[in-house]
Amino acid sequence: MDKLNDKNKMKIRDILFSNNWITPYLKKYKSGLILAVFLGVITMLCAGLLMFSSGYVISKSARKPENILMIYVPVLMVRVFGIGRPVIRYVERLTSHNWILKITSELRKKLYLRLEKNSVSIANRLKIGDLLGILNEDLASLQNLYLRTIFPVLIAGALSIALLISASVVSLSLAFGLAIFLGILLILIPFLSFKWTVNDDTRLKHYRNQLFSDLTEDILGLQDWTLSGRKDDFLKKLFGSRKKHAFCSKRTFQFCS
Repeated sequence: MDKLNDKNKMKIRDILFSNNWITPYLKKYKSGLILAVFLGVITMLCAGLLMFSSGYVISKSARKPENILMIYVPVLMVRVFGIGRPVIRYVERLTSHNWILKITSELRKKLYLRLEKNSVSIANRLKIGDLLGILNEDLASLQNLYLRTIFPVLIAGALSIALLISASVVSLSLAFGLAIFLGILLILIPFLSFKWTVNDDTRLKHYRNQLFSDLTEDILGLQDWTLSGRKDDFLKKLFGSRKKHAFCSKRTFQFCS
C-alpha cells in the first residue's frame, strides 16, 4: 500500500497545469474560465451589497425618516441586487458547467481514442479495474474538483485581494489582520485538509479499482462460479470488498455533511 501511495502522490500543480492532458484544454478554453471566475466574483459582490443595502434600509427605516424619498434609492438598490444576484449566479453556474463539460468531453474522447489505438499494450500493463476507475471515476472527480474546489478558491482569492486593498486604504493594521485571517482560511486550512485526507483518498481509489476489477472478473466467470457450486464464496468475496470500500469511504468523508 505504501508503494501505491508513493506512486499516486503527485503535486497538484503538475496534475492540473503541467501535463499534456488537461493543460492544452485549459489554454484552449481559458476565456470560459476567466468569464466563470469573473461572474462568480460579481455574484459574491451582489450578495454582499444586497446585505449591506438591506441593513441600511432597515436601520434607516427604524429612525422614522421624514420622507420616503430618503430611503428610495437604498430600496431600489435592494431590488436591483436582489434580482441581480440569482440571475448572475445562474449565468455563472451555466458558464462554469459548460466550460468543465467541454473539457471532460474532450478528455473522454481523447482517452477512448488512446485506448482504441493501444488497447493490447494497455491491457497488458493495467488491470481492468484501473481502466474502469479511470473511465468512471477520474474524469468525474476532475469535474467536481474544478466546480467545487478550483472555482471557489479562485473567486475567494479575487475577493480577498479586493478586500485587502480596500482595508489598506482605511488602516494598514486592519489589512494585516485580515491578511492573516484570510491566509489561514484560504491556504492553511485547505492544505491541512489535503494532508489529512490524501492517504485515505488514495486508499479509497485503490479499493474502488479493486472492487471494479473483482466484480468484472467474477461476472465474466459467473458461469464457472455457478457450475462449481461456489456461490457463497462469490458473495462472501464481493461483500468483503464492498465492506472495505464502505469503511474507507466513511473514513475519508467523515467531516463532510
